[in-house]
Amino acid sequence: MARKPYSEDQSINSMTTRQLRQYIADKATEAQKRLDSSDMEEATRAFKNMARAITSSAGNKVRRSTSNMSKTEMVEYAYDLRQFNSMDSTSGFAQSIEWKENKARYQAFIRNRIEEGDDYWKKYLTPKGNISRRGYEEYKEYINFIKSIKDIQMQYGYRTLKQYGIDAVGKGNSKEVAKLLNDVFQETKGKGYSQRDLIEVFEIALSSMEQAKTKAPNAPKRKQVISAKVKKSRRKSSSNVKTKAPKGPKGESVRERID
Repeated sequence: MARKPYSEDQSINSMTTRQLRQYIADKATEAQKRLDSSDMEEATRAFKNMARAITSSAGNKVRRSTSNMSKTEMVEYAYDLRQFNSMDSTSGFAQSIEWKENKARYQAFIRNRIEEGDDYWKKYLTPKGNISRRGYEEYKEYINFIKSIKDIQMQYGYRTLKQYGIDAVGKGNSKEVAKLLNDVFQETKGKGYSQRDLIEVFEIALSSMEQAKTKAPNAPKRKQVISAKVKKSRRKSSSNVKTKAPKGPKGESVRERID
């Protein structure tokens, strides 16, 4: 049956019958690629339910035919396809798309860290001077770590974080803070820390850095401070201490500070 091109930013409801046929054909092809590269045994219930809504009862094949559909049915099915495709983030197809979109950012990040003298990320530099894809997953973990710091910064106030300009890290204007963040990331990675734990570790490490700058007597080294905080938080999480209401930077409750 006849089809007609549509605009990528066009709403489904505004499409003609011919445009809907083309849209469904395109999105069904994409959905099939996502299904074929998915591990359905590990998929979420929502993903499985959505997959059932767009596949035939005979097997794991996405329905493509629109010959027996009314325009209303085509609109509904187009929405189902769009929802399924947008829901997928774990299939091989989705990860391939994600890699293409973020490859340049990842490579720029690694090169910037190396240029700033950060030896940790050099392990992802190949002998030929290229950036290995092996570090991409750790790069994503680091970006999520930075987001956690920013989230808690917004919740509990700026205080030390604003003082040292955490936003400048992404612009490459604060090598010391970038290095400090990287140290905290390495020490806390994979330990299931809450955002509150991360900010505590980071602030203590910042304080230690300032003490070292002013040559304070008996100032502990950065790594020692971070490791000490990691151990302390691990002991706290293993105990059954009753949690208290969140406190602001100077000990006041969040409500008191807002008021």
